[in-house]
Amino acid sequence: MIGDQIDMLVPDSELPLRVREFEHLRPELRPGAIVIFHDTSTNHRIVREDVTRLTEERLLATIFPSPRGLAICQYCGGG
Repeated sequence: MIGDQIDMLVPDSELPLRVREFEHLRPELRPGAIVIFHDTSTNHRIVREDVTRLTEERLLATIFPSPRGLAICQYCGGG
């Protein structure tokens, strides 16, 4: 337990663990929190696919997708 809700999260673990890091901290995220994923370019397919899945599940809304590998998202507070 962190104590306060998280307003911004930048997962930076190993590529295959980034979404698991997000999922682990998700109960602490404030609805509307900003979540920034890097390494979302086509070179790092696993992170890109995971962020796409979270968007399709409506857990995140991507507000700035960059073809260079940055995705700035907003947590929708679901789940």
